[in-house]
Amino acid sequence: MTKTVKQGQSLLERYQNATPHPQNATHFPERSKLVVELQRLLEGELCQKAGLSNYASRKYQENQELLKEFRENFTWEQNESVRVMWDVVAEYQDYQDFDTKEDLINYLRKDISEIATPDEVDHCELDINFDSVYERVPSVNVWRLKAVEDKCPSA
Repeated sequence: MTKTVKQGQSLLERYQNATPHPQNATHFPERSKLVVELQRLLEGELCQKAGLSNYASRKYQENQELLKEFRENFTWEQNESVRVMWDVVAEYQDYQDFDTKEDLINYLRKDISEIATPDEVDHCELDINFDSVYERVPSVNVWRLKAVEDKCPSA
C-alpha cells in the first residue's frame, strides 16, 4: 500500500523514514508511535470481538484498514492481558482530643474543607473495601516491530 487512509504516508514509509532521536541513536520516536498505534488497534479489535461497545472498539471500527496495513507490511511479537479496574472505597478514622467541650463544638462547626488532612497515615490504619469492577479492557504489548523484508525497497 502506498497511502494510508487519513495519514498521507503509508505505515511502511513512516517506519522507513523514521529518524533516530538526537540524544539516542538507537531510539526512533516515530517507530515508537507506530507501536503504540498498533497496540491500540489490536486492543480495539479484541474489544470488538468480545462485543464491547467502548472507545477502543469504535476506533478500531473506524481504522480496520490501518490494522490490515500493519499486518501486510510488518511482523511483531505481542502478548495480551486484561486490565481490570475496581472502584475502591477507603476510609480513615482519626480521633481528636479537646481540652474543653467548647473547643470540641467549635471544631465541629468548622467547614469540612478547613480540616487539614493528616500528615502521615500508616496504610495499615486504612479501611479499604473493593466496591465493584468499573472497567475491563484488553492490554496488548507489542515489541520487535519490523518491516516485512520483501516490502522494503532494495538499497
